[in-house]
Amino acid sequence: MEYEVETSEPRSPLTRARAACLLWAAAWLLLPLPYYIIANGSVPVVRIAILSAVSVAYAGFVDGSGVAWVMAFILLGHVILYSILLAAGAVALAYLIPAHTRRAAVWVVLAVGFTTALLFDVYRTPFADASMYSNWIGLFQ
Repeated sequence: MEYEVETSEPRSPLTRARAACLLWAAAWLLLPLPYYIIANGSVPVVRIAILSAVSVAYAGFVDGSGVAWVMAFILLGHVILYSILLAAGAVALAYLIPAHTRRAAVWVVLAVGFTTALLFDVYRTPFADASMYSNWIGLFQ
């Protein structure tokens, strides 16, 4: 009795749902989007979410007078709106990419996005200490 042993498992295809999740997460982390609060900037949603969380903490523990709450809710509105729009865009893009090229296309998009965000000053950060323009690492300094 002979058994055939398969030495390598076939790669599972990248489903549309997984592709959409990867594209949405990358956009949430990398895509510079405008925000409007005191000063205008262009940063990824993750930065806006951090600013929103800091505003909520400040409003709740330090300044409950109302101005900080307004800032927090405006920033939170940005996060919610951009999250919905980016999810819709990621789903649409995942459905547009053909199944046989989906894996390669998604990884190329991710590689280009991360490389651009790390190497070039694509973000406008008015609340940063060092510079008005920064790359992805400079967003969190």
